[in-house]
Amino acid sequence: MGTPATALRHRTDNKLYHLQSGQTPIVRPAVHNLYSMDSFPNGTNAVVAVISYTGYDMEDAMILNKSAHERGFTYGTIYKSHIIDLKDQKGAQKPNAYNLHFGFGLLELKKQKNPNKKPDPAWEYIGSDGIPAVGWKISHGDAIAAYMDDITGQTTFVKYKGDEVAYIDTVRLLG
Repeated sequence: MGTPATALRHRTDNKLYHLQSGQTPIVRPAVHNLYSMDSFPNGTNAVVAVISYTGYDMEDAMILNKSAHERGFTYGTIYKSHIIDLKDQKGAQKPNAYNLHFGFGLLELKKQKNPNKKPDPAWEYIGSDGIPAVGWKISHGDAIAAYMDDITGQTTFVKYKGDEVAYIDTVRLLG
């Protein structure tokens, strides 16, 4: 896992791995300095012991200091892009989806203003524009966007389907 690009905020790869604390190698070839590879650290130095217990099976192990782990040894981030195209959503009129818009419909707004009803937890991190707020922690089944149908006034939530906990890092609206 390394740092594949210097402009990570502006990339939209489907999946991108980013090493948080890259280091320069202890032993390096001559061309390492020629190509200025120290400007782009893409690894972590570790001591690995290769042990042959019986003479046939090779086992490997890494000696890891607890404080090194606490300081961020081998910490990395996986960036995933999740694309929500309104043309592909349920209720879109073909060939164009001009009847669907990000946001909440009137029926949903009336339900949320009802004092007798408990508010939907999605309203905490999805704004009135139907787009999630940056920095929110989401888990499997949480709503990550809302769109409304102009014809029926219905609001539909797009759910997060990933198994691991995620954070909203960047939201881009194209149209």
